Amino acid sequence: MIVSMILFIIITTAIIAAFLLEQIHIIITIYIGIFIVIIISIFGLLIPHIRKIEKKQRIIENIQLQNKTIQEVYLERLERSLNPSEIDRATILKDIIPSTTFTNSDEKKTCAICKIEIREGQKVYQCKECLWFFHVDHLILWLVDNEKCPICKHPLEI
Repeated sequence: MIVSMILFIIITTAIIAAFLLEQIHIIITIYIGIFIVIIISIFGLLIPHIRKIEKKQRIIENIQLQNKTIQEVYLERLERSLNPSEIDRATILKDIIPSTTFTNSDEKKTCAICKIEIREGQKVYQCKECLWFFHVDHLILWLVDNEKCPICKHPLEI
């Protein structure tokens, strides 16, 4: 940016001198120089924004490569932020929740907590009252602070 300003001052001085000497070809050359300085300055201002966009794209691609959605990454971060007593409760819940392995069905099912489609082979829990499915890991995070189904509000049979 400083280089652009110095070039701008030099070019402005040269334009004034060219006008005083009435040298048209020098004036045209100077205007071309100004145009080049402006273009360089614009690109200099855009480069940090382009790098930020590229960084965000790399993060999104990494998430997609790991076959995780943004919601799943958020839930993982939430799980890491639990305090020790909540981690103990979550560990106990993980052992006692009656889960089943989801098998492929004609009808697509989504987790009522994260709203992500449940895939074949994932551990799920189904509420006996409302019949909604939950990823077991997401339900554990819910049950750390709650004892009722997030959908129908009935106590969960655990």
